[in-house]
Amino acid sequence: MSAPGDVIAGLAPPQDNAPARNPAAWPYRRARVAEDTGRDRDAAGDGDSGSGAEGRQAAPEALSALAGYIRSSWSRNKRARDVMEERLLACLRARRGVYAQSELGQMWTADAGEPIYLPLTAGKMRAAEAALRELLLPDGERPWGLDPSPLPELPPEVMAPIEQQAGVLARQQMEQLAAQTGQVLRLDQFQRLSVRLREQVQDQALAALREEAKARAARMEDVIEERMERGGYYKAIAEFVQHFCTFPAAVLKGPYLRSGKRLSWRHSGEPDVVSAPELCWTAVSPFDCYPAPEAESCQDGDFIERIRMSRADLYQCIATPGYSERAIRNVLATHQSGGLRTWLWTDAERKALEGATHDTWIPDYLVDALHFWGSVEGRVLIENGVTEGVGDPLAYYEVDAVLIGSEVIRCEINDDPLGRRPYHNASFDPVPGAFWGNSIYDLMRDCQAMVNACARALNANLGLASGPIMGIDLAQLAAGQDPKALRPLQIIQLDRSRAQSASAPIEWYQADSRAAELLSIIAQFEQKADDLTGLPRYLNGVQDGSGAAGTASGLSMLMGSAAKGLQRAVANIDRGVIGRTVEAAYVHEMLYNRDETIKGDCTVSARGASAVLIKEHLQQTRTQFLAMTANPVDMQIIGMKGRRAILAEVAKTLQMPAGDILPSEQELQAQQDSRQQVTPKPTPDAVVRAQTDEKKIASNERIVSARIAGALAREHLIRRGKHAETDAGTLQGPPPA
Repeated sequence: MSAPGDVIAGLAPPQDNAPARNPAAWPYRRARVAEDTGRDRDAAGDGDSGSGAEGRQAAPEALSALAGYIRSSWSRNKRARDVMEERLLACLRARRGVYAQSELGQMWTADAGEPIYLPLTAGKMRAAEAALRELLLPDGERPWGLDPSPLPELPPEVMAPIEQQAGVLARQQMEQLAAQTGQVLRLDQFQRLSVRLREQVQDQALAALREEAKARAARMEDVIEERMERGGYYKAIAEFVQHFCTFPAAVLKGPYLRSGKRLSWRHSGEPDVVSAPELCWTAVSPFDCYPAPEAESCQDGDFIERIRMSRADLYQCIATPGYSERAIRNVLATHQSGGLRTWLWTDAERKALEGATHDTWIPDYLVDALHFWGSVEGRVLIENGVTEGVGDPLAYYEVDAVLIGSEVIRCEINDDPLGRRPYHNASFDPVPGAFWGNSIYDLMRDCQAMVNACARALNANLGLASGPIMGIDLAQLAAGQDPKALRPLQIIQLDRSRAQSASAPIEWYQADSRAAELLSIIAQFEQKADDLTGLPRYLNGVQDGSGAAGTASGLSMLMGSAAKGLQRAVANIDRGVIGRTVEAAYVHEMLYNRDETIKGDCTVSARGASAVLIKEHLQQTRTQFLAMTANPVDMQIIGMKGRRAILAEVAKTLQMPAGDILPSEQELQAQQDSRQQVTPKPTPDAVVRAQTDEKKIASNERIVSARIAGALAREHLIRRGKHAETDAGTLQGPPPA
């Protein structure tokens, strides 16, 4: 439901299956509209909607050219979407785990009780939704970021001073050289010197500009984050992920402006209610999206959203810029008389599957409306009174229009600089060139059917094999014996006079159990569903049959394999939704925010896919890096400042208060300076230990010196003894022969 003053989000009108015709044939077309509308109401199975004042569609007035064009686009898009109606309902049934009414009528096990539905698909959808929410909505982190341009352009007001500064520096160096050596530079030498100095000054300016760009990008991220918190962005993403895991396509709407109220606080502490337009995001149900027949995204062809508005919301739109007061009052008068309430044939089952009762999905206070986004010829806009921004009557302009019944209550030129619409779509398994991809149910539909068939057969077989089946020969029972009232240890009276043969009066039959065979078939198709969807059972921590998930390392390896399948799904969301919505919010702030300190050339980076790759191993890798750098060599390289940065990142990953645990960079620098400047005063114990150590060292030195002197003396005596022996042998002469 739209809120009052919804400027970009729109409304969607009644059912219309009439073929597109030229504007001159509108009277004939109105008759077809009423006829087709009544047929759709009958198809919905609602007896009240086709009769009575509240259920009748009021006869529309003569349609204008713009209203006729929107009606024609609605009819074309509606016929193209008809092939998807049953697929959307089938996906919703699989999410709820129920059969279609047509399938229930064909179940041969109806007599055995309610048919069993094993919600295998619903389990896959919930597992994928939980994994994607963890990756796209991480606690304390943003799934997106703004990166400043690596080559920022220097504006002319910055380049001019650089040229002047380079010329001044070149003249100063030339004068210094002339004063020192007496040489004067030639003209070509002076020009080369000027160019070199200009490049140096420009590099310094670019370095400073890059730092400023990083600061501006950080401030812009904070501003966009605040807009998202107030505009329900993360709530819309959570609902979008649910649609993404359920239907063939999911659509996120935003950012768009919506008038709302919020509470602010004055300096005195008193509350103040602020009424101002805010950026908003919502997830649009695929049942309400009608893309063009050959559209690949919401940006192709004419895109229409069907929504409903209350009478109070319509009345508050009177004061909103861009809305027609006359058209809104006509709509309110028509709706009060019982018109503008028509339903599609899918509404009844859709609302029933969503949990709504009969009286809640047909409220009498809501008005059906169409929000149209597409190209309209200039002359049609001029006829409707839209002249601002329309120059050539034959040109086509991208417009944003709202149609209720036969009244166009809003029509304006799309104010986006590139003509983009605030709608973004993505699919779990995209089909090239198509708006609707393959949902999880589409990928495993046959597996779900086989599992359900085996579950129904298992239910019937277990009922038959749970106990014996008794057969009684009624001809042998005595008069007054009730064969249905048998109980244990009961005595039965027999009368064999009427029996044709001497067979046993009671016989027992036991059905064979096929439970093991059926359970093995179910297990095989469950495993096949894992392969087809890329969402294995161990994604939720359930062990597989191989036992690989029984250990922490095995489960980590299996989760890494599952992350590859999720990476593709997250990449589709990053590319088609996250990046585009954040870029649209960035462009809006660049155009309309008055704070010049946040503006800069930035590019949007969606971080969901990268989170899939590194989330499981990030903490382990950081811890290993922290241990690897704990050595004196690395500490000399990274220093205390780098060590603090590593510890801060590890603490952030562990969700610990890094600011309370680690000192700031200024405090760390102050601690280092104080350690270098102040010499610590030794304690008395340290003085005594130092004196004792000195005495020990001196005593040891004396002992070592004495030992060295004794060794030298012994060596001297030994040498003297050898010399004496040599001298004695020489005096005695040679021995006698």
